[in-house]
Formats: sequence, structure tokens, C-alpha cells
Amino acid sequence: MTSWKTIHISDLGRIVTGKTPKTSVKANYGGDIPFLTPSDDLTGKYVPKTNKSITEVGLSEVKNCLLQANAICVSCIGSDLGKVVKTTKPLVTNQQINSIIPYEDYDADFIYYLMLIVGGQLNYLSKTSTAVPIINKTQFSNFEVKVPSLEEQRRIAGILGAIDDKIENNRRINTNLELQAQALFDEWFVNDSTQPAEYNRASLTDIANYLNGLAMQRFRPQSDEKAIPVLKIKELGQGMCDSSSDICSQSIDSKYIVNDGDIIFSWSGTLLVDIWCGGICGLNQHLFKVTSDKYPKWFVYYWTKYHLAKFIRIAKDKAVTMGHIKRGDLETSEVLIPNAEILSKMDNIIAPIFDAIISRRVENKTLAILRDTLLPKLMN
Repeated sequence: MTSWKTIHISDLGRIVTGKTPKTSVKANYGGDIPFLTPSDDLTGKYVPKTNKSITEVGLSEVKNCLLQANAICVSCIGSDLGKVVKTTKPLVTNQQINSIIPYEDYDADFIYYLMLIVGGQLNYLSKTSTAVPIINKTQFSNFEVKVPSLEEQRRIAGILGAIDDKIENNRRINTNLELQAQALFDEWFVNDSTQPAEYNRASLTDIANYLNGLAMQRFRPQSDEKAIPVLKIKELGQGMCDSSSDICSQSIDSKYIVNDGDIIFSWSGTLLVDIWCGGICGLNQHLFKVTSDKYPKWFVYYWTKYHLAKFIRIAKDKAVTMGHIKRGDLETSEVLIPNAEILSKMDNIIAPIFDAIISRRVENKTLAILRDTLLPKLMN
């Protein structure tokens, strides 16, 4: 193995701190140029579809901040400090993200994996007296890292990249499968105006049980007891638990244990419906675990998801800090139920697709654990 040299992050490439075009100028926003901020999903290797975009007018205000493909973006503020993504096309970030445009002696993928390690160290470094953790450009640029030769950088990046490529491929397949499953549901229950007369009408609570979680702060593990992470809205949104997740006793009532493949619906704050594939955990209050002993899982999931937009509007109208829905809103949300023969035929078509989606998501969790186990060993 070649020797590793100690350098600064600024030696890896040109450091660019993002900038935000004036939000008061409407012409700056809504264009084709992605605008990345820490509020976007930064859990994968590559930049996701961003919540905001800017126009050429907006770019003219921050043109020196335009990044090309293969830049490494590191969030440097708040609870997302230390999260890292790699660009695949031109974009702009806001001022809360520092990015590295690699010099020719350094491999972009290696820098990405190196920054995953550094991200945790930066997060620790940021724990100062300030209310919001933050790493400024000078601190970021001057942070010391160790790197091997370019050949070994590529070898390490190749090992880790093969795992991430498999994860990304699974995500692409799942995106396609999810579109297929949603299209089938819409065709059967939403788009065809002749179908309602053929189906029985019921409500969400007629087809599923919506179990509210526990106030998990009351169920802390004892000193000699094995703990499990607590599933809250944050964990549901990011699709996994992490080192900052709360923990609870594993001896809670089994009905409040969440396993891979369970339908979870957050009914307060940020309203979401998803299939949990982040491992065993305890169900916190403000979340429903949705189950049914009469109807297929996909049927329950897509009907709950169908009403999500309405639930979000209801929650938004609540004159409270955290908008929410009530169980009565579930009881008045209509669903259409075909007879047993038709439902069985539908299940034969969509259940394999739905099961394949869950299987790939669980596989991705396993692959991510493998990658995260190898990462510090290869970087040592």
C-alpha cells in the first residue's frame, strides 16, 4: 500500500461556497437550473431532484457559483451538517453548502467517500456554543485529511462505488416499478368513471387499522436491556434511523414494533405515507402503523396515499403549530372495493410488483450497511 499524505481539503480542489439569488425577485426562480440546499434529500450519493430551481436570470446573480458534474457538495450547517452528495450535471447551491471541484490529481469519487468520513468529524467540530452548528469556508478549507496516490484513490473508490452503483440501479428500477404500480391503481380506481358503480363504497377505516404510536420517552430501555431506535417523522422522511435517533425498549407491546415492509403514515406535522424498510424500530406517537387482515398491502397503501393530498390540506388549515388530521378524517375518506374475484385478479398483477419494490429497498439497506462498514476500513 502506498503512503498517505496529509493535506488540506482546499488542496483537493477549488472550494466554492454557494449563494442564494434574491428571493424577492420572482424571475430568479422556476427555471431549469437545479438549486441545491440542505433541505433537499441528501441521503444518496448523487444530487436528488431539488425542491427549487433557478433561471438564467437568477444564475446571473450567482454565476461564479455554478458547479459542473463531479463536484462534491458538503452541507455545512444545522442538523444536516456533514451530508455529502456528488453532482451529475450543472447546478447551484445555497451558501450553506461548500463544494469541492477536484483538481486533476484527485479522484472525484474518492473525494466523495473521503468527505463522508470528514462529514462526521466536521459535525463534531461544529459543536460549539452557537445555537446552530456551522462550519465556515475557512474552517472547511483548512481541515486536514489524508490521501493516497491517485491509483489507490481509484481502487478504493471502485470498491465502494460498485456498491453504490448497485444501490442506485435498484433505486432506478424501483422508480419504474412504483410508476407502474401507481398507474395500475389509477387505471382501476381513479381514471375510469364507469367503475364506481361496480364497486362497493367504504372508508379507509373499513379496509385497514390505523394504530397510533406511543410516547416513547416513557419507554426508555433499562441499563441491561437491548434497545431499538425510535421511528419518528424525521426517520420516516429520510427512510432510515441514524445515530441521532432516539431509542426505546425492545420489550414494548409487539404491535408497536415496526418491521421492514410495514406501512407507516405520519398524521401530524409533515404528513407522509411510506413503506418502511429501515429495519426494526419502535413506533412513536404522531405515526400510524397501517395494517389489514382483509385486504392486500398494496390496496391499503395506495388508498391511503390517494387521500394524502387532502389530508395535507386539512392539516394546513389547522390553526396550530403542528397541523394534523383526526381519525374522523380517515372515517370520511372514501375507497372503492371490488368483489373478491376481481380483487384477486388485481392482486396477482400488482402484488409481485409491490413485493419487488420492498425487496429492493431492503437490499439497499443491507448494501448501505456493507458500504458504511467498509468505508472507514478502506480510508484508514
